[in-house]
Amino acid sequence: FLMKNDFSIRRMTENDISFFNEVRNSCCEYLHDKNKYSLEESKQWFKHKNPKYYIVSYKGQDIGYFRTHFKKEKFFIGLDIAKKFRGKKLAVKAYETFFENFTNKNFYLYVDKNNTRAYSLYIKLGFKKIKEVQINGLASFEMVLKR
Repeated sequence: FLMKNDFSIRRMTENDISFFNEVRNSCCEYLHDKNKYSLEESKQWFKHKNPKYYIVSYKGQDIGYFRTHFKKEKFFIGLDIAKKFRGKKLAVKAYETFFENFTNKNFYLYVDKNNTRAYSLYIKLGFKKIKEVQINGLASFEMVLKR
């Protein structure tokens, strides 16, 4: 349970699946997997994958979640924020809070080339473009933040 600047971050549990499902489906147009999933599908996914996802709260209210996974020794991260909290400059502080608690890692992510808003956020956070990749048929950038 991490706290800073009115933000808290905690490991996602089964009790968070309905919030996760709602946010994930509202963000799918920005994700590499554009499918929407039912609550039951999300419950099954969580049960079988036991993902390392983290709920982000701001001033006591859940605003989104971090996705994390390892791929070939690289620590990948992504943040999805509920629609009503987007555009309020919360992503930068949420990422900074998350980074402070994983200080010895380099962070990697993939961003759709057409998602200029997310790309601008990552540049602002200090991420650097490594290479162009194709993910689910979408031209994307792999980016890294060295810490």
